[in-house]
Amino acid sequence: GANGVEKGLFIGVNGVGFSIESATISVASLKPAAPATPGATADPRSWTAVYASITGAEFDGMGEAFSLSAPSFLLKLNQSAGGTTAPAAMDWTKVTGATLPQGIRDLNSRLLLIAGSVTVDIADFVHVSGSFALEKGDDIFITRENEATTRKVSLMRLGISGGTVFAGVGTLQDGVGVKLENVTLGLALMKDLPGVGTNTYTALKASGTASLVGVDALTLTGTLAVELNTGTDASVVAPAVPKAVDFTKLAGGKLEVKTGPNQSDPLVPIDFTGGVLRVKGSALITIDQFVF
Repeated sequence: GANGVEKGLFIGVNGVGFSIESATISVASLKPAAPATPGATADPRSWTAVYASITGAEFDGMGEAFSLSAPSFLLKLNQSAGGTTAPAAMDWTKVTGATLPQGIRDLNSRLLLIAGSVTVDIADFVHVSGSFALEKGDDIFITRENEATTRKVSLMRLGISGGTVFAGVGTLQDGVGVKLENVTLGLALMKDLPGVGTNTYTALKASGTASLVGVDALTLTGTLAVELNTGTDASVVAPAVPKAVDFTKLAGGKLEVKTGPNQSDPLVPIDFTGGVLRVKGSALITIDQFVF
């Protein structure tokens, strides 16, 4: 294992990439001992874990066309490799004989998690901020709607909470444009594993409030929620619809999506029983004191 604090890092190519104010990084790696018998085949398996806490990340090299800053974000990695089939990821909570940092010691299953807070500006017209979490964990078994058998799929989750989006001229405080606030999003992307099939599955829950800002004579406010649960299947011919996932068949009756790096950040529950595409909301328009 190794620990370190790095300052003034740059990750990128040709001046385009991330500059990092500081990072605390812990790494642990395990490999089986070399064979005691000369000429014997070595065990190819290996296990690696990384825990990194990064502050002051800025995306550089694109001028005013694009800027991204992440005041803080977290990286957790627990992976394995080697052999015809990679072994299960290490449960570091059960490792003895070594002193491990707390961030490593808490990892007990396959994981790639990147989470933090971010601010994005695009061409001085679109401004985005909020917390996020991107997670790739163990493969899972799903049950499609109106089926009793399970199938194994890969799973990636993306969550956003406390999001704000402003598109317009000027700034959020004194500009003219459209503002989205309190944006919460949970997205699950799944794909059949090799040997199972070639189908993909997508589930989404998103909500927020919208308003028009900077126009004194016109007020527009409203809420918006989007729900999506769908699948793809090359063997299905229209007008038939490919089957979606029944998330209530999972342990706990749902799939939860993290939306940020902290325990206090909300989880988005995805609990669809079948295919759905639903957009709903409300709006209030006021023009010179006339309400519509």
